[in-house]
Amino acid sequence: MSRASWFPMERRVRAVVIAGIGALVAAFLAGCGGGGEPAFPADTAPTVPPVGNPPVVTPPVVTPPVVTPPVVTPPVVTPPVVTPPNPAISVLSPVAVMGLRQPAPLSFSRGIVREASGSYAFTSGNAILRMSADLQSITPVAGQVRDQSGTTVDGKGDAARFNNPYGITAAPDGTLYVTERYGYVIRRIAPDGTVTTLAGSPGQYGSAEGTGSAARFYLPSGIAMGPDGDLYVADRSNQVIRRVTTAGVVTTYAGIPGSPGYKDDAPNLAKFNHPSGIAVDTDGTVYVADFDGHIRRIARNGNAAGMVSTLAGNGSSTQSSAMDGTGMAATIITPEHLALSDGTLYLRDGAGLVRRIDTATGAVTTMAGTAGTFGSLGTIQPRDGPRGKAGIETGFNGGGLVAMPDGGLLITETNFMLGAVRRVAPDGWVTTLAKSYIYGFSNHTQGTGVLGQLPFGWFPDGSTEGEQGHFTSDVSVAQAPDGSLVVGTRVGVRRISPSGAVTPVIGLSGEATIDGTGSEADGVDVTKTMVVDPTGRIFFSDVSTIRSIDATNTARTIAGSPTFYGDTSGVGQGAADGPGATAKFRSITGLARAASGDLYASDSLNNAIRRIDVSGTVSTFAGVMGERGTADGDRATARFTMPMDLGMGADGTIWLLDSGRGDTPSVRRIAPDGTVSTLPAKGRRLTVDPAGNVYVLTAGGDLAIVDPATGALSTLIPAADQVDMGSDPRIGLDASWAFNAVGVKQLVMMSGRQLIRVTLP
Repeated sequence: MSRASWFPMERRVRAVVIAGIGALVAAFLAGCGGGGEPAFPADTAPTVPPVGNPPVVTPPVVTPPVVTPPVVTPPVVTPPVVTPPNPAISVLSPVAVMGLRQPAPLSFSRGIVREASGSYAFTSGNAILRMSADLQSITPVAGQVRDQSGTTVDGKGDAARFNNPYGITAAPDGTLYVTERYGYVIRRIAPDGTVTTLAGSPGQYGSAEGTGSAARFYLPSGIAMGPDGDLYVADRSNQVIRRVTTAGVVTTYAGIPGSPGYKDDAPNLAKFNHPSGIAVDTDGTVYVADFDGHIRRIARNGNAAGMVSTLAGNGSSTQSSAMDGTGMAATIITPEHLALSDGTLYLRDGAGLVRRIDTATGAVTTMAGTAGTFGSLGTIQPRDGPRGKAGIETGFNGGGLVAMPDGGLLITETNFMLGAVRRVAPDGWVTTLAKSYIYGFSNHTQGTGVLGQLPFGWFPDGSTEGEQGHFTSDVSVAQAPDGSLVVGTRVGVRRISPSGAVTPVIGLSGEATIDGTGSEADGVDVTKTMVVDPTGRIFFSDVSTIRSIDATNTARTIAGSPTFYGDTSGVGQGAADGPGATAKFRSITGLARAASGDLYASDSLNNAIRRIDVSGTVSTFAGVMGERGTADGDRATARFTMPMDLGMGADGTIWLLDSGRGDTPSVRRIAPDGTVSTLPAKGRRLTVDPAGNVYVLTAGGDLAIVDPATGALSTLIPAADQVDMGSDPRIGLDASWAFNAVGVKQLVMMSGRQLIRVTLP
């Protein structure tokens, strides 16, 4: 069951976009292995009604075993499954899909703060957004994410304009305060969304103290509210810490304006080196992240600043495996944003780590991330997962962080295709909650959805919120034993419950073949083919690999070499039999599972049918790799042109489509004895149900059943310009975007940009 890859559609837009951003690096080789899952239960094929029933028009008093020859229509000599049912009694019904929303529009995301209400406000692009306390929605507060005017304009909601908002803090009454780095001002956002300029003059930088527009800043960065109700600002390029009252009075709290350096001393003599992050404790102590690798502490002296000292960091910029330590024994590379909670200081550093500092002892430990990775595997994309595997962007880019009540953190990212919000669990496991749309913004209405709520289409803005059209490109689909549908997309695998609830299984960005659990795992293209065994284990192809997902949503590679999106080197592809990771495939477009647990795959560009046994060992089952042809005969001497969709009958017969690009593929059969034959039937897609019925979508888009003896096609449901689920049903012309048998005379296919169930008589 697979996607008909012969059907011409452009698939490489992402490769062009990603290549323009930076080179990607291939994923690691995954482990091999297999499973010996039980065969399909013997009762999966229900008894088919006798073929003689339709012509019997005598009253019910006729003795039931009417089997005399005159009762049977003479031409009907084939098995009951090929008797053409009446299309009018076929039933089409939409697959329920609930809770999907268009994505929230994220861009470069930096400062983030937890509000008194429990929600989280953060800067993104040139706007302020709010993530709900339950982490399930993102809504606008003020400004516009997409605004590129570079102006500072007061106003309400989206009428306001920001010029690179950076740091953010919140007052108990719900008022937000934001530093505007390139506007050189401090902005205030009232609870009703009204934005005013509290201090500084837009576009005017300097170091002058004063009130309101008379004051000057130079790249104001981190901001925090102290227990006194005043604001404390890391005035980065002025090399000082500023104090700003809520009336807009600006004074220098510590440091010497325009004099960078590293010096612990009295507040008017101490020196800072491009201070960026800031946090204030309940006793008034101010903590500052100096870009030169030190975390500074400004003690409180009554209502004024006290002595400045170094809490942690030795100023080294050398990465190593031993960067943790106490006080100045610790290495903290280019720290930026800070967050404080219950005596623990959290920070982002330039090594791609989230660090913890005990403010009482100065002990520094690593909480999350992987040192030295700009996204794990050296790619442009951060990766989810545990500490030591997860990739977090460097603090140099300005990503923020804030403590959560459970001991975890929310962090923001400025890369991740230009913006993301992620959760760091107390144990350091990183999970992405929301990220920017990879191609930026379209003209569609901005949404409020987070990652798990996006439509299935690769272009999510092309799906209409509130309607059934959640699919804008092809997917793979299979049914699990619990009745849920498992759907493979460009960026991973998701599950649709019988009630319509959608939950993620694996996947994050669709960047590379990566094993792991949940969003730690990823895939390049999971739209081709998928099967689910009776235990619920999922098998699918991912370009040049065959992979599985178990009940814990853990993906592993069974056979083949991983690849990454846009890879043109061919390193992950080839033509080799052998165990697990030593085997090579070129393009797997069809997959079927035998009762023994063995898998059979259409290796389309290798012109062969491959077998993967339960141990993961790969062999060529039919055809010869690299030799194109149409010859029938024994499976060792037969040749294939481009095998695609693949299905297995109840008797072990393998059915497939085979053709070159641009041609309507022919239906071919590999009998249990290994004999390959070609039938006159042709189709765009093919699937086989558990009873052995073979269905195709014809060149004209009709749903038809194949007579296994003659290859004749009988139309079950004709095609039309659009789907019609009425008494005289029709399927739409996009039906080939998904096509699979999920039970005896039960299919799931695409039509009208939605998944539909087809129940045949």
